[in-house]
Amino acid sequence: MTLTRAIFPALIALAGAGCSTDPAIQRGAEQGARMTVELRSDLDAVVRAQDALYEERMKNAVTSMNEIYSEKQRYRLVEESRAFARTSANKAPAQVAGAVPDFMTQSMRDWRQRHRDYEAVLARARSEYEKNRQTVRVDKSKLEAMRTRFVALSDSKSRTDSVKFLVGFAKEVRAEIERQEKAGQGKASDTPSQ
Repeated sequence: MTLTRAIFPALIALAGAGCSTDPAIQRGAEQGARMTVELRSDLDAVVRAQDALYEERMKNAVTSMNEIYSEKQRYRLVEESRAFARTSANKAPAQVAGAVPDFMTQSMRDWRQRHRDYEAVLARARSEYEKNRQTVRVDKSKLEAMRTRFVALSDSKSRTDSVKFLVGFAKEVRAEIERQEKAGQGKASDTPSQ
């Protein structure tokens, strides 16, 4: 995000200033706090868009999976019925009548097993979906922690722990920017960045 790039120099400047009580540092902290609020708003928009995208993708995936599952179940039942009919073609009616309950029982067992397999695949897909949704929310909490530190830094004299926090966060931001730039140079992905 370009706003992340804009905050990065402010973080470095604040970190470099150490524990100074210079009004310029306090103004920089105020600006950093305002920028984090803007970034938070942008991040909220990204989260909403990403959630909508995930919801749509999950809905489409489930619809496709249901269609495939339904077709597979019907196909397998038809194939099992045809196989039973082929094997029963040369048998006496009494033998066929005796085999029908076993055929029905086995067909239902197979149906239930395919259904359990399908439910397991669907559960894994939903689990992956939820795991992906939570990634951005973790970043939002870090952003809120950064805003709180900026506010504390701008409201009072600089504190060593606030500066240390900002230095650490600046390093995280820089690493994330470099990671995203490297990822952008690699193959394109159709999923949003985090």
